[in-house]
Amino acid sequence: MPQFKSNMADLQQSKEHFERALGIQLKNHGPEHIDVATTYFNLGFVQCDMGNLQQAKEYYERALDIRLGKLGPKHIEVATTYNNLGVVQHELGNLQKAKEYYERALDIRLKKLGPEHIDVATTYNNLGIVQCDMGNLQQAKDYHEHALDIRLKKLGPEHIDVATMYNNLGIVQCDMGNLQRAKDYHEHALDIRLKKLGPEHTDVASSYNNIGIVQCDMGNLLLAEEHFERALDIRLKKLGPEHIDVATTYNNLGNVLRDMGNLHQAKECYERAQDIEMEKLGSEHIDVATTFNNLGVVQHEMGKLRKAKEFYERALEIRMKKLGSEHINVATTYNNLGVLQRDMGNLKQAKEYHKRALDIRLKKLGPEHTDVATTCNCLHIVQCDILGNLQQDNLRAEEIRLKIPGTQHIDVVRTLIKLDNAELDLGSL
Repeated sequence: MPQFKSNMADLQQSKEHFERALGIQLKNHGPEHIDVATTYFNLGFVQCDMGNLQQAKEYYERALDIRLGKLGPKHIEVATTYNNLGVVQHELGNLQKAKEYYERALDIRLKKLGPEHIDVATTYNNLGIVQCDMGNLQQAKDYHEHALDIRLKKLGPEHIDVATMYNNLGIVQCDMGNLQRAKDYHEHALDIRLKKLGPEHTDVASSYNNIGIVQCDMGNLLLAEEHFERALDIRLKKLGPEHIDVATTYNNLGNVLRDMGNLHQAKECYERAQDIEMEKLGSEHIDVATTFNNLGVVQHEMGKLRKAKEFYERALEIRMKKLGSEHINVATTYNNLGVLQRDMGNLKQAKEYHKRALDIRLKKLGPEHTDVATTCNCLHIVQCDILGNLQQDNLRAEEIRLKIPGTQHIDVVRTLIKLDNAELDLGSL
């Protein structure tokens, strides 16, 4: 597989070289030659690194068609093409399709190369990433640990691909709520990357970004902000202001600024991320859903409840389509909608959203996860609000019964039954 520097100027130069090579090959060999497939593959690789995902997908598909025809479905180069198509589909947000391509690649590589080959580790790693994004955290962890075992044996503890494994295990551990373990993995990755790649490399920026996420989750907001700003500085220099990784950093910086109470600055970061994502990924991508969700949160905290509701509902619609109804990110949006509905005075709707969020989080994260505790707390607050309103209704009904002759006692009984039901719901939580 070709290796390119993660620098936009270098990538543009590589792209121009491959395009010249393709023109010569097409003229001399015709469109079905195996060398043409190789150049399509290389162009796909460069376009992917440049963030031009649809073009990358088209080049990889052309390479795959030729390789299948010339080499057959079990050839190792076909496996490599499946793997890279998986990467692009993953980046485009088509997680199930990405998973299918990775599994095809793994099947061929296991048969042709054996279980300890470095390319098998690559496919395990990619499957781990897609399983993580699908919310299957234990499966993701297992795949990453398989990949780490192989890479440590084959490459040694200081190799850059080992750093990648530490990075990806850190992401999974963070999502599982194991923040100290996540921080340790990311710091291992950063140490290796700084030694091997230098302080200005985009992989170093990724480590800074991921450490920032963990620090934010640990409540260390100033440290988180510092790490995100380092990541953003490198990514802007190396990738330019329109790259999707820059959008990711704007989103994360927005999160920490929001937690610090800088709502207008947070909103600006989210809007910058949204502009890049809409241009590069389209309006239905899962990363766009994340930004909609974040914009909903900041609008909510600014007191713009109807605007927040619109953003949350757009995020929920995309996440349901792309991730399915049981994904933990769907639960996040349900929970946010629940808090919003409570603030809008719609307690019954709030309770329904929190219950949906709780069901998903219990299944995916287990009863000890902090997000489960958060949802239980939200549901408890809503139940108390419902109970308080019913108690007030009961007092008003009793007042009316005493003041107005002829009021039927059955009306008071009905109010008490409602109150008892609310108490039962609260007690069962």
